[in-house]
Amino acid sequence: MEPLVKPMKSLLGLALLGSFGGIFIEGGDLLLRIWARDQGMVPKQLDVLSGIELLHGIKFLWSPFFMLGISLWGWGTRRTWIFLSLMGGAVALGSLALVPFFGILFLGLLVLFHAIKSSFDMLVVASQMDATKRSYWGINENFCVNGYRFGMMASQWGVLSLSQYGCSWPFLYGLLAIIIMGGAFLMHLPFFSFLDAAKEKPPMASLRDFFAPFMQWFQSPGSGRIAALMMLYRVQDSLIDPQKSWFYLDLGFSKAQLGFVSSLGIWGSVLGGIVSGICIRFKGYASTLILGLGLHALTGCGFLALSLFPQKNPWVLSLLVCDALTKGFSMIAFFSFQLYCCKLQHALSQLALLTALNELGMKCIGMRSGFIAHEWGWPNLFGTAISLNVPVLFLIIWVMRILPQREENEPISPSNS
Repeated sequence: MEPLVKPMKSLLGLALLGSFGGIFIEGGDLLLRIWARDQGMVPKQLDVLSGIELLHGIKFLWSPFFMLGISLWGWGTRRTWIFLSLMGGAVALGSLALVPFFGILFLGLLVLFHAIKSSFDMLVVASQMDATKRSYWGINENFCVNGYRFGMMASQWGVLSLSQYGCSWPFLYGLLAIIIMGGAFLMHLPFFSFLDAAKEKPPMASLRDFFAPFMQWFQSPGSGRIAALMMLYRVQDSLIDPQKSWFYLDLGFSKAQLGFVSSLGIWGSVLGGIVSGICIRFKGYASTLILGLGLHALTGCGFLALSLFPQKNPWVLSLLVCDALTKGFSMIAFFSFQLYCCKLQHALSQLALLTALNELGMKCIGMRSGFIAHEWGWPNLFGTAISLNVPVLFLIIWVMRILPQREENEPISPSNS
C-alpha cells in the first residue's frame, strides 16, 4: 500500500471542500433557525425550511449535467463545476442579508441556495473516489465528513459568538458569503488537482444515457431495501438536529456557550469517524451500522432525560460532544456503505441518487419536528426519534441478507482493493 504521505495533498483538498460544505449546511439551516428565533418566531413556523430542503431529495435529476465538458483556466470538468457552485452559493447566501427576512424574495433565494448547495454536495461526495486509491477508501470519507464537521463547527461557533456580542444577522450572512467566495478562488491551489482526474462517462447522447446510471442501480438485487435504508437510517437526526440548538437555548444557555461547546464536538466526530473506519475494516458493514445506530440512540436517550429533568449545569453541554462522537461513528459507516452500493463509472449519478434518498427521507420526517416540539413538547420529540430507530435496526438486518447477491455487480468497497 502506497505511503499515506502521497495522497495527503488530495485528502487535505477533500477536507477543505468539506469545510465549505459545512458552512453551506449551517447557513441554510441551524443559523437560519436561530436568526428566526431572534426575530420572535416559534419552531413550527420553521418547518417550511425542511420543505425547501426537499430539493436535496431530487438532486439526482440534474446530476448527469455535471458531466458536461466545461472548463475554466484549463481545469477539469469536476473542478470547474465545484468553483461555479461555490460562487453561486456565495451570491445566494449573501443576498439573504439584503432582503426582508422570510419574505417571498427571501424564500425564493433560499430555494436557489439549496439547489446550489445540493449540487455542491453531489460533486464533493463523488470526489471522494478520486482523492486516493481504493485501498484508502474509508480514510477519504473520514477526511470529507470531518471537513464538513469542521466547517459546521467553525461557522456555528464564530457566528453565534459574534451574534451574542451584537453583530447583526445580515452582517454575519454577508461575512459567510465572503468566506465562501474566497474559498472558490482557492480552487487554484494544487490541493485540488486530483479533481481533474475524475473518472466519469462521456456526456449523455440520448435520454436512455441520462437514465442509464439510475436504471443500472435499481436493477441490482435488493435496491428497494437499500433505498429504504438510505431514507430511514438517519431518522433520529432528522427529528432532533433541526431543534437541538433551540432546545439548549430554551434551557437558558447563551449562544456563545452553545457555539463554544459545539466547536468541541469536532474532536468527538473525528474520534467517532476513526473508530467507525476501523470497525468497517474488521467487522464489516452490518455490525458497524447496527453499532452506530445503537450508540447514537443512547445520546437520544440523553436528550430525552434532559427534557424530562431540565438542568442548566455546564456538564449538560457535554451531551452535544457525545452526540457528535456517535454521529461521527454512524455517519462514516453510512456514507461508506453508500460507496459500496455504487459503481465507479456511474459514481456521480448513483451517489447523487443515494444521498438524495437520504435527504428526502430526512426532510420529509423533519418537516414535522418543529410542530412536534412546539405542540407536543420536547420529551415527545426525543421519544419519537428514539423509538423510530427500532424498525431501522430490522431494516439493516434485512438489507444485509441481500448483499452477497450484489457482489457480482462489482460494488465499490474498501475490500475491493
